[in-house]
Amino acid sequence: MIWLLYFPIIIILLCFIYIIYTRITYDRFWIQQPVFHKYNVLYYFSSPQIIQLEQPSKNKYTNFSNIETMSFDKLEDPLWNKFLSMIQNKTDDTKAKSDIFPIFNSVLERSYISFYNEPVVYENIEKGYYVDEKRPLGVITSRPLRMFIKQSNDNTNEQPIYYIDFLHVDNNKSKQEQKLIKYELIQTHIYNQQLLNIHASKKSNANALTDNSSVSKNDKNIRICLFKRSNINNNIGVVPLCLYKSYVFSLKQYYFKRYMSASLTQSQNHFKHYQAFEVTKSSFHNVLDFMKEQHMDRFNIFILPNINNLFEQITSRTLIVYYLFDVINGQIIAVYFFRLHKRTITCVGSICYYDKQATRLGRINKNTEELFIYGFKLVLIQLTEKKALPAPSEKKKNTKSSEKEEYEFFCIENISDNCIIVDDLIKSAKNKSTLFYRTRDTMYFLYNYIHKQCNSKHVFILQ
Repeated sequence: MIWLLYFPIIIILLCFIYIIYTRITYDRFWIQQPVFHKYNVLYYFSSPQIIQLEQPSKNKYTNFSNIETMSFDKLEDPLWNKFLSMIQNKTDDTKAKSDIFPIFNSVLERSYISFYNEPVVYENIEKGYYVDEKRPLGVITSRPLRMFIKQSNDNTNEQPIYYIDFLHVDNNKSKQEQKLIKYELIQTHIYNQQLLNIHASKKSNANALTDNSSVSKNDKNIRICLFKRSNINNNIGVVPLCLYKSYVFSLKQYYFKRYMSASLTQSQNHFKHYQAFEVTKSSFHNVLDFMKEQHMDRFNIFILPNINNLFEQITSRTLIVYYLFDVINGQIIAVYFFRLHKRTITCVGSICYYDKQATRLGRINKNTEELFIYGFKLVLIQLTEKKALPAPSEKKKNTKSSEKEEYEFFCIENISDNCIIVDDLIKSAKNKSTLFYRTRDTMYFLYNYIHKQCNSKHVFILQ
């Protein structure tokens, strides 16, 4: 019985050793950040909330001499060209301004970009003078999104957030230098972003008062950020919002072709009054209503751009959206979201219709899921047969050359109702080892916000 007296002491000692161990092994930069660390025991019992209410403070990672932050509406063409050049170096994919701009064009809040610049001095011997220039070595961007957190069946908590994206550093730098520049970009960008956002909010509110109008509710100081990491080992020690695999298939692989065509032929007679359509200006609001109806019951976390930005992404085809429509009953059954990257079609999310009452009772209609999978195959075949829904920068090119372009790969992120599609692909595979061209682990995590990890099938994220 004596050991019972020492048991609490042993537990406390083990916890203390674990905290010391994690602080030594986990990344030093992220340990200092306001994120949900794995060793923060109290956070596991906390309700969703902001971690740091005050403004971010300066530290050794804030670098104001090399890093410059600005809103996208002030980004001039020379800097746009530098930004696009850095994207091309990272992704090996040529992009034009018209391909990228729609995702950053937000009416309600500003999107921001930061450059890490290295001063360079050029000597012109012939003319006898020096030229000072800034050579960008790194870049990072952020754009506003809306996060809806399910609190109960009839109640959600809405939080404005920034999605951090396009973090890239010149590959000519050493790995250690790249790592330091990335950390300085993240820290300084978030610091500057909040200050610029506060200034913009105050200015907007002052203008509203001058015009004798009410202060805009959208002018908020956004304190939360969302990060996405792929091919991760999570040495940063952060509890993810969700963790999942992304699967890449070869569209030319025999099995994948057979899976698509054979099963589609079998289902066509059974589902003959269902058709797939691409979302256009006229159908946008119907699809938006469908998304609003489904997200409260279906997803614990629901993240998407504001309506104006979502509309611009769809109409510019930066984001390709299809919906499955019941022609007889005039009802939307499913919505599928795609992005086109080089020779790859990526399904970034999907929403399947479920009856609210049945969902709350935990009942799953297998026929609905079969119809949802049928709709996905129908849409994917339409996309591959169209070959290229050209990016805006390619619309003026020779149509004959663009028609020869074929997509080689299909990628699907195992998140939201994409999980239904992935499960069907895996179940249908006779040899799983040859099914996937490649897989990669992916995680989303929140900065300056506590939220427990969610199953990826209960999370919908559209950035």
